[in-house]
Amino acid sequence: MNMFWAIILSNAVVAGLMAITAALIGRLWKNPAAVHVLWLAVLVKLFTPPLATLSWPVQPATPPAARIADQQPLEQGSPHPTAVGDGDESTVAGPPVPKVTIQPADLNRHPAAATSFVRKWRPTTVLSALWLAGSACLALAYSLRIRRFVRLMSGFEPASDETQLLVSKLSTRLGLRRVPEALTTEHTLPPLVWSMGGRPCLVLPSRLFDGLAEEARASILLHELAHVRRRDYLVRLLELAATVGFWWHPVVWWSRRRLRDLEEECCDAIVLEASPSQAKTYALALLETLDFLSRTPRLGVPLPTAVHSTDSLTRRIRMLAQPRPAKLRPLPAALVFGLVTLPLAVAFSAEPPQAPSPQTSPQAQNAPPAAKPAVIVGEVKNQSGEPLADARVLAVYPFVELRTRPPAPSSKRYEVRTDADGKYRLVVPDLDVATTIAVDVLKPGYRRSTGMPMGPRIDDRRLKVGPGEEVNASFTLEPSLYFKGVAVDEAGKPVGNATVHAQLHWDRSGGWVERTITGNDGSFELFNYPEDASIFDEKRRPAAAEVLFTHPDHVDVRTSNLYNLSENERKSLRVVMARGSRLSGTILDSSGAPVPGVVVGAEANGGGPGAASGSTRKSTTTDATGKFVLRGVARKRNTIRVLSTAIGQKTMVRKDVDGDEEGIAIDLKPMELPSTFKSHEVLGMKLTEMTPELRKAYEIYTDKGVVVMDPGADSYRFGIGRLAKGYTFWMVGRTQVGTVQEFVKQLIAEAERGGNTPAHVRVVYCFVGAEQEGTNTQYLNLTPADVDQLKAALKVIE
Repeated sequence: MNMFWAIILSNAVVAGLMAITAALIGRLWKNPAAVHVLWLAVLVKLFTPPLATLSWPVQPATPPAARIADQQPLEQGSPHPTAVGDGDESTVAGPPVPKVTIQPADLNRHPAAATSFVRKWRPTTVLSALWLAGSACLALAYSLRIRRFVRLMSGFEPASDETQLLVSKLSTRLGLRRVPEALTTEHTLPPLVWSMGGRPCLVLPSRLFDGLAEEARASILLHELAHVRRRDYLVRLLELAATVGFWWHPVVWWSRRRLRDLEEECCDAIVLEASPSQAKTYALALLETLDFLSRTPRLGVPLPTAVHSTDSLTRRIRMLAQPRPAKLRPLPAALVFGLVTLPLAVAFSAEPPQAPSPQTSPQAQNAPPAAKPAVIVGEVKNQSGEPLADARVLAVYPFVELRTRPPAPSSKRYEVRTDADGKYRLVVPDLDVATTIAVDVLKPGYRRSTGMPMGPRIDDRRLKVGPGEEVNASFTLEPSLYFKGVAVDEAGKPVGNATVHAQLHWDRSGGWVERTITGNDGSFELFNYPEDASIFDEKRRPAAAEVLFTHPDHVDVRTSNLYNLSENERKSLRVVMARGSRLSGTILDSSGAPVPGVVVGAEANGGGPGAASGSTRKSTTTDATGKFVLRGVARKRNTIRVLSTAIGQKTMVRKDVDGDEEGIAIDLKPMELPSTFKSHEVLGMKLTEMTPELRKAYEIYTDKGVVVMDPGADSYRFGIGRLAKGYTFWMVGRTQVGTVQEFVKQLIAEAERGGNTPAHVRVVYCFVGAEQEGTNTQYLNLTPADVDQLKAALKVIE
């Protein structure tokens, strides 16, 4: 035991000296990458053999008489007693003494015998017990927090296709071999990298990220991807081991804070090196992050690679004006190598203490059980009950609603095919906690099991599976048409990662059938078009099947009249997507100041909301300096529209595009808004009736409806998308509404008609967004408390 405590004491002293050295060097040497390595070595030192063995003076010298009383009872006939010390001392023979036999009942009468009992609780034993108790408590606390956060992540939504594409491009710029997945959440937390129990992924707070301009988003993503490139998430594992194992040493907590501060500085330097002209944009993005984190309580995240305090964020913003090296140069690297390896090399050359016998460590005994696979079994049939062979059964996790979006490139995907009897057995390997996964079934000639997005949101295609569990999931597929094709550019090269939007259109309405993404070879498949689309229309009118192909660098392409194609033509579609032009410039308000965070859209046919199906639209959002970049713009006459409801200004500019163009200046003009209008508060929103002035100012598609003047702080909870000022509700259920009173009455009627809790009420509203504009049909989620609020609001309105 003495040797063990000598090792611990030696490592603790050396690690403390190394920490002091790192702190002193850090004050003099403004190289965060180099100083980070020094602080990393401090934690590593805690686990290495000692430089020298220091004695542990907790065992006092014991007089010979006491040593005799401290031994085990002697056997009859033993000529000499044996003095027993610690296990690492030699056995010592003492002088002849009378035979002594101590019975358990004699402990109270023999103080020397009682000493043997007390000896079990000598200082080293007490310290060991306290150490293990503290480590066990910390290990339990961290495991519960990590497990709770992993479960919470199952409800996080994958980032939009635009964000994921931006992550992919920035990953390529930084030289990452694997593109991490990006997830979004409504919870208040900083942008972070999470990797506990799997590959690193980005977690983005949507309430912050959606409000940033495009360049600001890119700078934040660059910073988080820099963490991935540096593998800072592995440092969190070392921190976890050091914290649990050496929680009592102050240098552990000191090192944790310094490591995280230095990592943020290193990643800031990488961002500025990758985008040297975006320093101001990046600083503004950090300011918005600081404001976001200081306003509301933050969700606790165990051991994240993220902003750990608003103080550190404030300090980083001040330091952006002071250039720092993004990585170690040869000379500093050699210096750091010498400073780190000298003590470690000497330590590793020291002869390790000899253990009396190899035993299983407490960590190995308490290690969590190995991950086990989950198994999903079931069968796939058609509506007649006949088995469907060779159907593809797809499992995806983390969970994503496959009905409305394809899985991200970084998602874990497992796929099997049904046998001749329509049965399947799908193994989901390496699960250590219960996980929610998405399941879909695809077979040409049948609708996907997830259904069409144009229906109400359902959750019957998410499965909860756990390690070693077997879950049954069977499916009945409906017949539908099947389309297959490829997207290429003008040179015939495949266009990968193009988004394919399948839709149905009637005279003034439409429905969302399916969305997918082209593969690297440009291929795509569509499963959901019904054989008879008139079943969705109350008047049994036939619908037009239209597919929109979009890609950031290519001109949008629409194909129509798919119902007129032969069966062979449906399986050999070829879509040519021309590469578009790049337009960049600045949006200025009526006073000449740049306008940040406003949507800029270029429409090839200038159609606006409800435009003809042949129009194409490219859009983006201005950055913090009012600058915008539009890509994939068609080389023809375009209408550039900018509408800012926040400042009440807009403009429309017609422009002939025949190539790339920079330095475009677009001036906004004040809207002609009504001087007075009456608004009503409904479900946290402020609503007013449509007027000709509002319709003209906000370019609203319908001539009748309820205009959102303030969406409130939490409109996203309704599940119909994030609302904004100028959006207009014009239909509830199947009834058109024109006043706030009609809107509230119809919401109450539709919510009480179904009797479900929560109620899903069909609403249609006009909108203008960064990705698209037009009308949107969604199903608004209303809880019983929401219905009570509606009834209270109706009394005020009436």
